[in-house]
Amino acid sequence: RPFVRTQTSPRMGNAVAQAFQDKELSTGHLTGGNDCQCLTPSCVSTGTVQLNSKVKSITTFSDADTGLLQFSMSSHKAKKHGLVTDAAGETVCIFKIEVSLRGITGVTIYRCTPSFEKQEPVSDKSSGATCEPMYEYAKIDLTYNWGKGTATYSIVNGDSLIPLYMGTKISSGRYMALVEQADGTAVAKAANGKGGWRGAPLRLEIAPGVDMVAVLLMASVLDNTQGGSAGRLVWY
Repeated sequence: RPFVRTQTSPRMGNAVAQAFQDKELSTGHLTGGNDCQCLTPSCVSTGTVQLNSKVKSITTFSDADTGLLQFSMSSHKAKKHGLVTDAAGETVCIFKIEVSLRGITGVTIYRCTPSFEKQEPVSDKSSGATCEPMYEYAKIDLTYNWGKGTATYSIVNGDSLIPLYMGTKISSGRYMALVEQADGTAVAKAANGKGGWRGAPLRLEIAPGVDMVAVLLMASVLDNTQGGSAGRLVWY
């Protein structure tokens, strides 16, 4: 089935949508082992995956083929933080949104296990996480320009950041975004599906060997056509 719909008659932007539709994804470099550069090994895709979101008080991401729940995401707009859980309801990560007068500037992501040796934990009992303490794991840095934007997802390693993924919003009209590894390999796509009363659902196509939660967070925050300047991370 087509990932994005294109018009049968020539229209402005249709060529962009067709090129996006035809873009082939390559296998990512993650293996899902204990030393994996991923939030948890279970977050790494083992085959090509398509996820569809359903937006309610909690946004759910389910497998497009089986309908089985994969991840859920909740957020608190006033407190500027949110939570991602797996199908069993266990915490995958919490995230905190950084905002300036110009809108969202970044996202800091925390997980249940240390990212490096002797890392100091943080405690945030208001997050709803099922594990304490939490450890800073990754950051998403955002840049918006004339309706388009980029998001860089980097892993925290002591005082340095290791870039892992780059997301690019390629259309200022209908939302479409491409996620690439740091080496430029395309590993995921994101687009809006048919709109509902709470807004258009998000569709993701993810190649094997990719951190699926990293992709859904990047795709959600880049989609500032939904939820304002902070994208889908702050629905409520």
